[in-house]
Amino acid sequence: RTHIIGDDITEIITYRADNGHVFSTGIVTMSAYGAGAATFDAAGVISSVSDENAKKDIQYYTGGIEAILRFNPISYRYNGITGNETEHTYLGFSAQNVYSVLGELGTGKDKSGLMTLQDRSILATLVNGEKDLYRMIMELRAEIETLKRK
Repeated sequence: RTHIIGDDITEIITYRADNGHVFSTGIVTMSAYGAGAATFDAAGVISSVSDENAKKDIQYYTGGIEAILRFNPISYRYNGITGNETEHTYLGFSAQNVYSVLGELGTGKDKSGLMTLQDRSILATLVNGEKDLYRMIMELRAEIETLKRK
């Protein structure tokens, strides 16, 4: 058992089971996780600071439906080189495919040089893709209404 006292004086008890899985009775925060801290709560929600006051050089991202069409979701099993379990099949993306679409906005590299994936960049692209589709639908509705009046 490990006892951790957080900044808010909340006690979090974590333990490692015989199978190597780590369990917690509260919120677990991993500092220096990638570009910042990741917080995992009991509901499975992963969050990190996203306040505009903590950001600079903010620019609006415009990638959308054209980028989405280039994403190629895959099913896969881990081969063991990373220490991840190898039995189960997962759905997701390859970092190489996401890099081919979004470049460094969508990927990174870990300490061993393996490519990593930034899922928020995929989410941002999906949101913009939905906006693209909405605009297309509205344009088609307007065309239909124009044709109906003729």
